[in-house]
Amino acid sequence: MMRLFHTLAWLGVGLLLASEPAVAQSPTEEPPLAAETEGESAPADEPEPLEPDVAPGGEAPAEAEPTAAAPEAAAAPEAAAPEAAAPEAAAPPEPAGAPEVDSALRKDYFELAEAYAAASKDYETTIKGYMTGEIQSLLDAANNTRLEMVGQIQEIEAKRRKEAIATMESFVGRYFRYASDPQYREHIADALFKLGELYRDQAEYTMELDGRLRDQRMKEYEDGIRPSPPRDAEADYAKALDAYTRVMTEFPEYRYRDLVMYLLGYYLRVSERVEDSSKVLQQMVAAYPSSDYGMAAWMLIGHNSYDLSEYAKAIEAYGTVVARKENNENYEDALYRLGWSCFEVFKYEQAISAFLSLLDYGEEQKGKKKQRIALRREAIESIANSFVDADWDGNDLPDPDYGPERALRYVSRNKPYEKEILRLYGDLLFDLRDAEHYRHAVQAYGKYLERYPDDSENPMVHDRIVYCYFELSRTTTLPEAERARYEDLAMQERNRMVGLYGKDSRWAELHKYNAKALELAAGKLSVNLLEQAQLVHQHAQEVKDEGGPEAAAPFYRQAARAYAMFLEEFPNHPQYVEMMRRYADVQMFGVADFAAAADVFTRLRDMDRKDNPYREEAASLVVEARAKLVETAALKADPKVPIPDKLFDPAVGLTLATVEAGDVKDPTKPKKVTPVEIPRVVLDWAAAAQKYVDMEFPGEKNREYSGTLAFQIGKIYLRYGHFDKAREQYEKVLQKWGGHPLLSVYCFTDIARTYRVENDLDNLEKVSLRMMEQGKGDVESVHQLLGSIKDARLQARFQRAAALLDQAKEATEKKEVKQARELHSKAATELEQIVDENPTFDKADVALLEAARSYEEVKLYEKAATLYRRLVDESRFEKSEYREMAVWNLAQNYEKFFNFSAAVKSYLKILSDYPKSANVKKSMLLAASLYENDQQYIEAAGIIEDYLKKYPDDENASKLRYSLVDLYEKGKDKARTERALSAFLKSHGKDQKLVVQAMTATIKLGRAAEEAGRKRDAQQYYKNVVRLYEESGQQPGTRPANLCAEAAFRLAESRFDEYETIRLGNSSSQQRKQGALKRDKLMELEKIYATITNYESPEWMVAALYKAGALWKDLAEVFAAAPYPSDLPQDEDFKYQYEIQIGDLRAKFEDTARSRWRDAADIAQKTGVYDEWTYKTLVELNRFEEDRQRYPLFREVKLFTSEEPLLEFGAQ
Repeated sequence: MMRLFHTLAWLGVGLLLASEPAVAQSPTEEPPLAAETEGESAPADEPEPLEPDVAPGGEAPAEAEPTAAAPEAAAAPEAAAPEAAAPEAAAPPEPAGAPEVDSALRKDYFELAEAYAAASKDYETTIKGYMTGEIQSLLDAANNTRLEMVGQIQEIEAKRRKEAIATMESFVGRYFRYASDPQYREHIADALFKLGELYRDQAEYTMELDGRLRDQRMKEYEDGIRPSPPRDAEADYAKALDAYTRVMTEFPEYRYRDLVMYLLGYYLRVSERVEDSSKVLQQMVAAYPSSDYGMAAWMLIGHNSYDLSEYAKAIEAYGTVVARKENNENYEDALYRLGWSCFEVFKYEQAISAFLSLLDYGEEQKGKKKQRIALRREAIESIANSFVDADWDGNDLPDPDYGPERALRYVSRNKPYEKEILRLYGDLLFDLRDAEHYRHAVQAYGKYLERYPDDSENPMVHDRIVYCYFELSRTTTLPEAERARYEDLAMQERNRMVGLYGKDSRWAELHKYNAKALELAAGKLSVNLLEQAQLVHQHAQEVKDEGGPEAAAPFYRQAARAYAMFLEEFPNHPQYVEMMRRYADVQMFGVADFAAAADVFTRLRDMDRKDNPYREEAASLVVEARAKLVETAALKADPKVPIPDKLFDPAVGLTLATVEAGDVKDPTKPKKVTPVEIPRVVLDWAAAAQKYVDMEFPGEKNREYSGTLAFQIGKIYLRYGHFDKAREQYEKVLQKWGGHPLLSVYCFTDIARTYRVENDLDNLEKVSLRMMEQGKGDVESVHQLLGSIKDARLQARFQRAAALLDQAKEATEKKEVKQARELHSKAATELEQIVDENPTFDKADVALLEAARSYEEVKLYEKAATLYRRLVDESRFEKSEYREMAVWNLAQNYEKFFNFSAAVKSYLKILSDYPKSANVKKSMLLAASLYENDQQYIEAAGIIEDYLKKYPDDENASKLRYSLVDLYEKGKDKARTERALSAFLKSHGKDQKLVVQAMTATIKLGRAAEEAGRKRDAQQYYKNVVRLYEESGQQPGTRPANLCAEAAFRLAESRFDEYETIRLGNSSSQQRKQGALKRDKLMELEKIYATITNYESPEWMVAALYKAGALWKDLAEVFAAAPYPSDLPQDEDFKYQYEIQIGDLRAKFEDTARSRWRDAADIAQKTGVYDEWTYKTLVELNRFEEDRQRYPLFREVKLFTSEEPLLEFGAQ
C-alpha cells in the first residue's frame, strides 16, 4: 500500500505542474509551482536514513528505500519560455519555422502538465476517500472486499502509469533534440528524471505481480502440477537506471543531480551492481560534498565496500558519516558498521571504540528518541566477544596482553552499559569451560562483584566463581599443589558467600522484598555449603585413610564449620536432619571434640520429627561421647576430678570413698563410708545413659543395652561410695532385668560388695540368700563368685544359644516359620558375640559355624559369608575340622547372592587346600559353571580341561568334552573350538550313543573348514556326516536327519558353482553342445537336490527347492543372454524366428523355476520356516504379479532359529 500511495503522489505532484508563463518572461526565473498556486505545499520528503545491512555481529534493520523527492521542494523544474536565439551548434539545425516549433513544444508541454494535475487530484481524492473511512469500514467488515478494492486501485494505477510512461517517453523522444537549448534543458532533464521514477515504480509493480504468480506457481509445484519450483520475483530496474544515468551524464548542471546520482547508486546496489554503485556514489559525494543526501551516500559506499571486502574503504566511508554527529540519522548505524569493518581488519581497539561510542550515544539519547535495543545488544555482545578473542593482531597466536586486564581497560569508565558487558564477558569465558578461561572468568566475575555488590543476581555470579575454582581443582593437567590451592579457594569463596548473601547479610536486607533474589541466594548458598561440607568431609576421610587421624583433623574441623554454617543458615532445609547427623559424626569421629559431639547428638536425639530416623542412634552416641569425655578426664589425672580406673568394669568393685577402719573388738560392727562427690563429667554421662533407658527403644538389643547402662549407672554410685543410691539403682535393674542371667548376677554381686565394704553382715546374708534362692551364685566369697560367674557366663551363653537352635529346629518341624526365623536370628547373634568377646573360647569354630548356618536360615547370606570367611581366613581356625565345610558353604553362599568370582575362588580353594576332599570334583565343575554364567568362557573351559586330565575316565567325560566346544565357541576362540571338536571325535566319534553329537561336531568342522577356504576338507567332513547318518540308521525328520540334510545341501552347492559357469558360445554347434552339457548338469543337480527332501528337514527342503528353481532360472538367463549364432542365416526373418524360439524356451524354464519356488513357499508356509531361503524364494516369486498375492513379501521376515546357524552364501 505504501508503494501505491508513493507512486500516486509522484504522478500527481512531481510532474511538470507549472502554469504557462508570459512570453516575455526571463528563462532564468522560476515561476511558482502549480501546487503552490493552488495553496498546497509540494512534498519535500527527504530520503529516509539508511539502516545498516546485517553485519557479522548480528542483525540490523534493512536499508530504507530512498524516495524520489528532491530536498526542499520536489516539484518539477520551471517551464520557462525559450529564448528567441537559435540553439547551439550541437543542437539540431533550426528549421525555417522555429517559432512555430517552440509554440508547439510549449503547447504539448503544458497540456501534459494539466493532464497530470487533473490525474493527481483524481487519485488523491480517491485514496483519501478510501483511507478516511470507507476502506476502514470495509476492512473491518470483509477483508476480501478490501483486497479487491485495493487490487482495482492498483490496476487503475498501473494503467495510468503505463499511459504516463508512454506520454513521457513520447515527450522525451520528441523534444530531446532541443536538449542543448538552455531554455529547454531543465524541462527535458525533469522529464527524464520523472520517467526514471515511473520506470522504477513499474519495475516494482511488475515484481509484485510476479510475486503473486510465484505464489500460485509454487502451490502448483507443491501439488505436483509443475515439474520445478518457480524462481523468486525480482525487480528489473534497467530502464530506470538508464534514465538516471542519462540525467547524470547529459545534464551535469541539473539542480537535482545529486539526488539522481544517489538514486542511481542506490538502485545499482539493489541490482547487485555493487562496484558500479560505489563509482557513482563516490562521484556524487565528490561533486556535492554538502548534499543533503551525502550521509546516506557515504553509508551506501560503506555497505558496498564491506560487501566487496574492501574494509579500509568501508572504514573511511563509515568514519565520514560518524564525523557528523548532530542531526545525523545514520550516526548509530555508521558506528555499528564501523565497528564490524574494523574487526574485519583486526583493528580491535578501533572496533571496540566504535561500539563504545554507539553505546555512549544511546545513553545520551535516552528520553529523546526511541532506542535501538537490538543494536545496543549487538554492540554489547560484540565488545564482550572481542574481549574473549585472544588474537587481536591476526597472527593466529594469543596476544601478549590477552586476558581480563586488557578487557577491563575498556570498561572502567563507570558507564551504565559496562555492567552488562562485564557480566556477559564473564559468562562467555565461563561457557568455554577450560582451565585458562575458568581463571579469566574468576577475574571478570570478581570485578563484577566488586563494582556491583548489590546486584540481585550476585549469588549466581559468585556461585560461578566457586564452580570455576572447583573445576580447576579437578583439572588433571594442573600440578597437584595448584589444584589443592584452587580447592582451598573454592572453600574460601563458599564461606564468603555465607557472609555476603546469608540471611543476616547487608545484601539480604537490601533485597528483603525481592523474593526471587532471596530464593536464588538461598538455593546457591545451600548447595555450596552442602558441597563444601561434603567435599571437605570426604577429603578428610581420604586423608585419614592415608595419613591417619592427626593429618585429617584440620579437614574434619573445616567440615564441622561448614556443617555448622549450613545448619545455622537453613534450619528448614529438607536435609537438615541428615546434615546434623553428619555434623555430629564429624565432631565425634573426625575432630574428636566429644563435648561438641555430645551436644549435637543430644539435639538430634531430642528432635522429635517425622523426618528424624536417628533418635535411637543419637541417644546411643550421646552416651558414647560422654564416655569418651570421661576417658579424657581420667587421662588428665586431675585430683579435683577423680576418675577411678576401669569405671564401668563390672568385675571391679574398688571405691573411692573413705571407709572407716574396722572395730577390732567387734568385727561385725558396720563401717561408716564417706562418699566422694561425683564429677560433673561423670554425672553428664549418667544423665545421658538414663535418658537412653527412659526412651525405651524397641528391640531386644536395645532392651539389653538399656539394662547394661542402668547397671553402669549403679556402678558409678558404687565407685564413688554412694552405696544407698547404688543399691537403689541395682534394685531397679533387678526389677526390670531380673531375668537377665548376667545383669542380675552383677547387680547381686555389687550389692553384696557394698554391704561387705560397710561390713553389713545381715544384709550381706540376705543378699546371699536371695542369690542362692534365685540361683545366682555362692556368696561365701564374692571375689570367687565373680570369677566363677565370669567362667560360667560363657558356657551359659553358649548353652543358651544351643537351646535356641534346638527350639528353632522344633519350630521349623512344626512349620512355625516366623518363630523359627526369630530363634535362628537370636542364636546366631548370641554365638557371634560369644566368639567376639572371648577370643580363646575352645568352641569358637563350632559357634561360628552354627551362627553362620543360622544366618543362612534367615536368609542373611552376607552375614553368614562373613562368619564363614572368618573360619577360613583367621589363623586360629587353620586346623579346625570345620574349615573345609566353611569353605564349601562360603562358596555356595557367594553363589546365592551372585558373587560368582568370589564363589569360584572358594571352590578352587577346596582344590588347592583339600586336594583329597570328596568335594574336589564337584567344586571344579561348579567353578566352571560359574565362570560360564559370568561369560568367562575360556576360563571355564580351562577348568574343564584340567578336570578331564585329572579324571579322564569320568562318567560324564563325553558331555564335558563336548561342553568344551560350546565354551570355546562362546569365547570366540576358533582354533580351540576346532581342536575341541577334533578331540571329541577322536575320543567319542565311534560311540553309537553319541552319534548326534558326532554328526554335530563333524558338520561344525566342515563349516569351519569351508569358512577358512579349505574346501576339500569341508567336503570330506560333509561326506562323513552323511556316512554317520546312514551307518547309524537314523530316521528322517529327526535332528540327525536335519544335520545330514545340511551336509548334503553343502555338498550339492559345490557342484552348483560349476553349473553356473557354463555359458553358450557364438556358433550354433557350440550352443547345442554347451546347452546339452548345461541341461545334463541341471538334471543331475536337480536329482541331488531332490534327494535332500528325503531327510524331511523343512528348512533344507525349502533351501533345496529354492536352488532347484535357481537352476532353471540360470538356464533361462543363459539362453536369453546367448548371442545369435554367427553361422546361421543373418536375414531378419530368420533372426526373428530364432528370438521367438529362445523366448519360448526362456518362458518354459522360468515357469519350471516358479514351480519349484512355489513348492518351496508352500512348505515354508505349512512348516513355519522363515529363514534366508524362504526370503530369497519370496523375493523371486514377487517378481511375478500373479504370485504376489499368494506369496506376499513382508518388510521384515522372522529369522528361523535353531541350534545350528543356517548357511550364509554371500557370493550368491
